[in-house]
Amino acid sequence: MTAQIPQGWIYCRLSNAVHPRNEKVAPQDFPEMPFIGMDHIKPQTMKIIGQVPSSQMKSKASRFYAGDVLYGRLRPYLNKVAQVNFDGLASAEFIVFPSNDIICNSFLKYRLNSREFVSFANHLNEGDRPRVNFKQIGDFQILLPPLNEQKRIVEKIEELFSELDAGVESLKAAQAKLKLYRQALLKQAFEGKLTEQWRKENADKLEPAEQLLERIKQEREARYQKQLDDWKTAVKEWESQGKPGKKPTKPQKTKFSNLEKLESPITLSYDKNWQWVQLKNICYEITDGDHQAPPKSDFGIPFITISNIDKNNNTIDFSETFFVPETYFLSLPKKKKPIVNDILYTVTGSFGIPVLITHEKDFCFQRHIGLIRPSKHIFSKWLYYLLSSDLIYSQAKEKSTGTAQKTVSLSSLREFEIPLCSYHEQLEISDLLDYQFSEIEKMEAEIKISLQKSEIVRQSILKKAFSGQLIPQDPNDEPASVLLERIREEKAATKNKK
Repeated sequence: MTAQIPQGWIYCRLSNAVHPRNEKVAPQDFPEMPFIGMDHIKPQTMKIIGQVPSSQMKSKASRFYAGDVLYGRLRPYLNKVAQVNFDGLASAEFIVFPSNDIICNSFLKYRLNSREFVSFANHLNEGDRPRVNFKQIGDFQILLPPLNEQKRIVEKIEELFSELDAGVESLKAAQAKLKLYRQALLKQAFEGKLTEQWRKENADKLEPAEQLLERIKQEREARYQKQLDDWKTAVKEWESQGKPGKKPTKPQKTKFSNLEKLESPITLSYDKNWQWVQLKNICYEITDGDHQAPPKSDFGIPFITISNIDKNNNTIDFSETFFVPETYFLSLPKKKKPIVNDILYTVTGSFGIPVLITHEKDFCFQRHIGLIRPSKHIFSKWLYYLLSSDLIYSQAKEKSTGTAQKTVSLSSLREFEIPLCSYHEQLEISDLLDYQFSEIEKMEAEIKISLQKSEIVRQSILKKAFSGQLIPQDPNDEPASVLLERIREEKAATKNKK
């Protein structure tokens, strides 16, 4: 059963109601005018977020005037639609719609922003960079209200959207506060304040950091001796086989820094058992990925780049990785093969993102990612939280070099200054942060759901608006059919006169 058409409304194609402005100009003829490119409209929002002088452009541009609607025809799924309130030039990737006597441009803006139209435009063409033209989108069928009702609909939409936007802003403000609260918790944790009461109640578990360091030093020495013995055995075997290929690489001994001279980067109120140390003093390895371009394969071992590091939740996205042959992976030294409890740390571009390895999965990684392998006397989750804090990020930011792409060198990474406490206190700090962060994540999930619901409500408002259910009809409005017919007659008369 066909739904009843609201009073005064009429079905028509988009091309019956609008026609694009096809005024193309050379930007150098209008050097002072603002220019809007595709990057200057934020997807899905109808918001203009920037502009540049037309003097910076060379290719021909589309002229627009205040009140016109810009529709981005490239990648229509991005839904780049905006109404301008000034004169200027735009990229040729925009279709420019001027105002007319059939459809209110503010109404048109919202109509092009509706999910129904976006879905229609998105299915017109295929490929990585789909592009639509006016002839294609002109076939879209709309239900056209009387002109006066269009204006009242726009007023109601903007009233309801204003209320929604206020709610969304509140939710986003809450999101920002949760991020600040997360960092505040980390700051308290590594200033010793989070476990202050715990230390009073567990004095028997408070091993001084100096003793812990001594145990790490002895354990590392024993580990190095074993590696040296294994290397000597490997060399003898290599020699007995006629010295095929490369000689086995001799293990390197990592030196402790001079703790006597190490000064704290900032003043912190620590328990006497805490001590500032350099990161390299509590780790077996601090290295990075292979510096050579790896051979690619259709299957095999995943190869991780910075683009696979999800900075929002500090995890690895394995869905978009490429693969390397297993033989390549096997040829890598052990220190470049991540294992459980290792920590990856981005050192180039988006530097300062730690990822704790909690799964037994073979993969390798590029040189823009560092690998930190903590001593068995260091609780990895504690170190991961420490590397997530502003205390460490501020050091990474200070030590980063470069212009186009900032980079934190391995030598700088090894010298990060960290506050070390007993192993038992590391466990307690991690447990407390686990609990607090789980509560934060619950609140963040609730906010995310609320934001998604607000978008559903937004589209519901548009759906009601374009089906005549948002506001009551006024029988005194001139029907859209009469308006269309009169305009057709005026066009016909003009054509006959010519």
